[in-house]
Amino acid sequence: MIGSKFDDKYLGALFVAIVISILFLPDVVISSKWPSFHFVDFLMPFVFLAVLKKGGIKKWIEYGVLIFAFISIIFISIAFNDRLCHYRDYFEILKVAKFGVLAIFASLSIRYVNLNKLLNYSFLILVGINLIQYFELFNINYVLKEIYGFEKEVTFFGKNTIGQPASKRMIGLMGNPNNNAIIFLFFTTWYYNPSLSLRKSWQLYLSVLMVFMCQSKTAIIALLVIMLIGYGIMSKIKYNINFKAILSKIGVLILIFGLSFLLDLDYLIDSFREGVDFLINNKYKSTGSGAMSTKGRWEIWTFLFEMILNKPLIGHGPYKEFFYQRDLFSENEYILVWWRYGIFGLLSFISILVYPIVIALKNLNNKFALPLILYTLVIMVSALTNNPMLNRDIQALYALLLGGFFSNDIWLLKADRFIKD
Repeated sequence: MIGSKFDDKYLGALFVAIVISILFLPDVVISSKWPSFHFVDFLMPFVFLAVLKKGGIKKWIEYGVLIFAFISIIFISIAFNDRLCHYRDYFEILKVAKFGVLAIFASLSIRYVNLNKLLNYSFLILVGINLIQYFELFNINYVLKEIYGFEKEVTFFGKNTIGQPASKRMIGLMGNPNNNAIIFLFFTTWYYNPSLSLRKSWQLYLSVLMVFMCQSKTAIIALLVIMLIGYGIMSKIKYNINFKAILSKIGVLILIFGLSFLLDLDYLIDSFREGVDFLINNKYKSTGSGAMSTKGRWEIWTFLFEMILNKPLIGHGPYKEFFYQRDLFSENEYILVWWRYGIFGLLSFISILVYPIVIALKNLNNKFALPLILYTLVIMVSALTNNPMLNRDIQALYALLLGGFFSNDIWLLKADRFIKD
């Protein structure tokens, strides 16, 4: 009995440590010859041992097949491209395996955590840190530069590449405004509930404001998508949604959108200039932190697609040095996966994202169903112009959410047992 209680506390503490690592801790650089390590990586041996001891893998068989298929395709692509001796390529396999193990662990441990309290406190702390970073208070940029390694991002924060003033895009602890927006969209999906009053929806609105302050166009599109689809799903499961309340919430969202522009008028000017210049001469490229114009992306996508046609089935393998040597960013995860692992890899990657939506739609009374559907859509939309599943924090956060959905069969009957309000 005592041992069982110890195991429960151990699992809960490990889950909390993983969440803190994802949201707040920097990557760890051991050697310039090695890639940086996610702080969660150091916790993975304990996570793996917990999964081995607790079991509970049976319910993951279908999804596990999809993950194993993707891993197999990656390995086949490495082998066919004669890259078996390139050790860096195997980190891509480890990333996918880590995603699966984290999801299984979350399904075993999440019941021992007051998840609402953990996420509420984490959210408020994260908002505070991001606002301090945005307004450049308390010498936080020195911390981000020296400890988090965001030297380039901090140097050009609120500036273009030649040092002139430009729009501010909140980078927070992610070091990238696009990824930062996707992190805050997680909280948007978690707090999304059209049936709540305006007063009780303040966390939702605060998360939306944070997304707008990151000024990621794709994230804003993803936000609109999940707002509409979320409303449709809530209507389907017959929540008591007042139409007037919906209109008032739309009004609040519009005000928040306007407030984000008032905080930084340069963003409005830059966005207008970018659109006009692109339509007139098709040459403008945004130089803000983490930004790339449509013109720049199309050039890269065209270049990569021409290479895809040479190896459409099995791809070129992970081949990271190809991008490092050319200072090239794919800016589209679907194209990148296709380029790396061929059409089979692309279909496998998409299936890993689509399956959770399908299974969640069949179990909408699961408390994690709606956040899982909406955050999966956030990732799928963001992947059109970014690489969200390549980001270790976003991938790990998604794994925890997925694990929450699969946490236990009795979620369907007693969902309140594990999430304590």
